Amino acid sequence: MKQFEVIDNFLSIGDWQDLYDYIKSNKFLWSKNPSFIPGNEPIQLKEHFSFCNNAVYKGEYYKEFDKDFDYTKILLDELRKKQNISNFEIIRSKANLFLRTNENLKLGLHYDVPNDDTYETLLYFINDNNGGIEFEDGTFIKQKENRALIMYGRLKHQSVTQTDTRERYNININYFRR
Repeated sequence: MKQFEVIDNFLSIGDWQDLYDYIKSNKFLWSKNPSFIPGNEPIQLKEHFSFCNNAVYKGEYYKEFDKDFDYTKILLDELRKKQNISNFEIIRSKANLFLRTNENLKLGLHYDVPNDDTYETLLYFINDNNGGIEFEDGTFIKQKENRALIMYGRLKHQSVTQTDTRERYNININYFRR
């Protein structure tokens, strides 16, 4: 089984620009992310703050989610075209906002969905920076604007914060192929 795939220029330039502009606008609501990766609290408490915009959980949209700009649908429609997938069952979808740190912090190896090994993850990078995702074997995928990382769900990974931009934006969608 292929562990992961990187697709650059995932969306059309117009769709990427619309998504980028919307996510940076004052219409887009962010909540402070309270969660920590167990066992990595000292690093996460050091200087790390992140925010999220929850869209879908267990297949249901959050009531607060602004469906006027459905980034989950935009990204999954494109994934459907690129990989000829007929249908998805969405487990979770959320946008993430990481603030700049003084050093690239590794935020803790984890699985997005514990106790399941049949899901996949689409991680969509919105802007360029020196943060990204690191896998358990040390492989690092740098964040690059309009880049998608599609990975097998049971691939342990961790976010790595950025030092070169004030904000790092990405969208994380966990799903089953149907």
